[in-house]
Amino acid sequence: MNGFDSIWHWVAISVGILFFILLLTTLRKNRFTPGYTVLWLGVGIFLITIPLLDNVYVWLNSRILDSDDAKNIIYVFFIGFLLVYIYYMTSDISKLNDKVQTLNSYIALLEKRLRDTESQIDSTQTKSQEKAAELDNDKDKPTI
Repeated sequence: MNGFDSIWHWVAISVGILFFILLLTTLRKNRFTPGYTVLWLGVGIFLITIPLLDNVYVWLNSRILDSDDAKNIIYVFFIGFLLVYIYYMTSDISKLNDKVQTLNSYIALLEKRLRDTESQIDSTQTKSQEKAAELDNDKDKPTI
């Protein structure tokens, strides 16, 4: 391992540890759902294992991708992670879209109910005013 590789190995370990610290902070604040927590935990573990299991990644790369450069397998893992992440995001967006549609329908029903109630109140007030006007007219008539 040359000096350049050694620096990048320490960078990968440091980034992985920072991921774990960030993940623990977000877990305490309940910002992520468990599915996303596991996903990001996998990224942190992967980053830490890059320099520690370098020979394993070289072996996997030679078996799976038939290449001598271990960086290719790392790219494959990250692309796989992005695909899984996009899948989770699409699933969540679909659920939120369904909730928005339900809320829009509920709001429309509430607005209709409000308009109906307002029209009933208006008609009741109009009838009350008409009755009050009739009573006033009856008071003004002389009694015999």
